[in-house]
Amino acid sequence: MDDPFFEFGRKSALELVRTLFYAGLLPILYAAYRFGKMFALMHPIQGMSLQSDGFYAGSERPGWILGLIAGGAALIVAVIVWKAICEMLLVALRYFERGTGGGNDRRKRAQTNGRRKRF
Repeated sequence: MDDPFFEFGRKSALELVRTLFYAGLLPILYAAYRFGKMFALMHPIQGMSLQSDGFYAGSERPGWILGLIAGGAALIVAVIVWKAICEMLLVALRYFERGTGGGNDRRKRAQTNGRRKRF
């Protein structure tokens, strides 16, 4: 099992936040779908149909187009908010990574065998 995905301390902050961002898109897609479906069912379209006896009768049907628009708008807003949260998390993780010398700095030090340049 030589896969570096399951090892701790090997990934940089950028790789972790990118993985978290893409993993978080699945629940956002599902929530936007549910929101659009709920919106379509809560705001029906009213129509009229001609009966066989010559009278018109009112009928309601789900507003799927309106639900699709509302679900798409919810998806866009949620992805923008999720992206902003991940960016703030990335800034915080890079700050701590730089302070502790983790991530790419650790790899560079391992390549130079721990020797530091003296000025």
